Amino acid sequence: MLAGAVRGPPDRADGGRKAAAGGCDRPRLSSPLAGYPRAQSLPHPDGLRLRPRGAGTAAAAGRLRGPGARQAAGMAGENGGGGSAMRPLTAPNGEAGDDLGTMVEAEAGNWRQAAELGDWQRVVEILAGLPAIEFDRVRAEAAKLLKCRTTTLTEEVEKARISGEGGTEGGGAAGRPLVFEEPEPWPAPVDPGALLEELVAAVRQHVLLPGEAALAVGLWAVMTHLVDRIEIAPRLLIKSPQPRCGKTTLLDLLACLVARPVPANNVTPAVVFRLIDRHRPTLLIDEADTFLRENEELRGAVNSGHRRSLAWVLRNVEVGGDWEPRQFSTWCAMAIAGIGRQHATIEDRSVVIELQRRLAGERIERLDDKARDRLRELRRKIARLVRDFGPIITSTRPREPEGLHDRAADNWRPLLAIAELAGEAWAGRAREAAKTLSGGDDAETPGAMLLADIHEIFHARKNPPELSSSVICDELAKREDRPWPEISRGKPVTGQKLAAMLRPFGVRAVHRRTGYVYRRSDLEAVWKRYLPDTGGNEPSHRHDPNGAADSDESQTVTDGARCDGSLSGANPTAPRVCDGVTVHDPGADWERETDGTDQEHETEVI
Repeated sequence: MLAGAVRGPPDRADGGRKAAAGGCDRPRLSSPLAGYPRAQSLPHPDGLRLRPRGAGTAAAAGRLRGPGARQAAGMAGENGGGGSAMRPLTAPNGEAGDDLGTMVEAEAGNWRQAAELGDWQRVVEILAGLPAIEFDRVRAEAAKLLKCRTTTLTEEVEKARISGEGGTEGGGAAGRPLVFEEPEPWPAPVDPGALLEELVAAVRQHVLLPGEAALAVGLWAVMTHLVDRIEIAPRLLIKSPQPRCGKTTLLDLLACLVARPVPANNVTPAVVFRLIDRHRPTLLIDEADTFLRENEELRGAVNSGHRRSLAWVLRNVEVGGDWEPRQFSTWCAMAIAGIGRQHATIEDRSVVIELQRRLAGERIERLDDKARDRLRELRRKIARLVRDFGPIITSTRPREPEGLHDRAADNWRPLLAIAELAGEAWAGRAREAAKTLSGGDDAETPGAMLLADIHEIFHARKNPPELSSSVICDELAKREDRPWPEISRGKPVTGQKLAAMLRPFGVRAVHRRTGYVYRRSDLEAVWKRYLPDTGGNEPSHRHDPNGAADSDESQTVTDGARCDGSLSGANPTAPRVCDGVTVHDPGADWERETDGTDQEHETEVI
């Protein structure tokens, strides 16, 4: 059958050839493709001859489809298949010979040829077996040949990888299916306080952590078993300033405690939402600093899964030959480990655990197989606790500690509810842990940090009615503990950059003869919203040291001017501008570096 499909010249149909040296017959190749015309060989510096990849007999075998192609590949494997795409071809008599197995194997991965034939299923199958870096290099070219969008091709490849259908025949690139071990609940009732004690001790046994951080980790591990019953799923963000601080060990430990763990060192957006939608796992993401910080699409999927009611992404899916928008869930628990800071939007949705490298005298136990078995026993106890007390935990409205902003309070609410089940002593410890780990961290977001620093600059200069943009930039550039000295592509903050950073807050520069200035009255309304501890205009003095009142310009906010020009004493903090201020952290929007080419100035000219 196969010999009929591929015909060589009549004089070579039997596969016989005369050797160039000695005039002896070459041994016949046990393949029906042996008579196909040979490609031109290439000279080799060692006197051998090389055959180009994809040429001659290999090209013929690569173009075959169906069982015949597999038969040819199998026959080729019996004749020395394997090796690289280009290697010396030698016969027993020293001449260049046919290594058909190598050629067929190389051509089997030739996605370009499949694309030229319009066989997109085969292209997806081959690309799914490529390493991630190689696929990233060729996906644009592949999409162009298939006349489709790059994102569409990527999604199809990811689906093939997840389903285990990707990869080349006979290779190991198809991956392995996900297997979830559901823990058998502990046979006896579990005391909540005793379980928390065991969890804290187990965490501190293998990772160098203070007590409040270990308690947060233990509470979060219990929370993962309740993820189908709660409304907020805080991320557990594990970070350190340098490698070798215990991040991976902590993730390894969590894999023995949490519900349906899936460790992942590198994930794509398509994998994340399809994996979550199908399996609802607990994602344990390591090395996040290498791929998550700059990946906006993946970051969006991570952020969307924080609140149950909004944990959805939309994708076009082919249904019955037509494309329809479909929802995919992103709702699950996630632990994310990496070096340094993550994007502000991720940190804002996380309970942050900061690790430090241990000293020579500080001892922890190695996390070996015996330790993992003990941790899995704790997971069985967690499963029993959730089975017995799950409805009570999810219906509890815990007392929240003072000093947490709204998002931090949301993050800690499910953890505090678990702690309250264990009694007031544990609930008190959990509230203290919340204040220690998350209290007052609003000022660490980029936007709040900028507003706080500008507030200090005004206060240090005795709160003048206005300050020039250049003065503010000069003072910010002196703060070596902040990003301002190198925020503009390694250079200090400029007036243009400052305007871009303040614009989301509704604060705009005003043009004077000497340049642009920022009025304190415009900033006070924003300070009150984002820096409530400062009181907005506190410690702002409404009179200068000589007792003279500030100008009318600086009284705009306290005068309570409305958008229609009327005055209202009932709302003295109302901003003068009509566009208002949205209560979120606009500073997160400019954390991504700009290219410095935006020349737009949204300023108010007087």
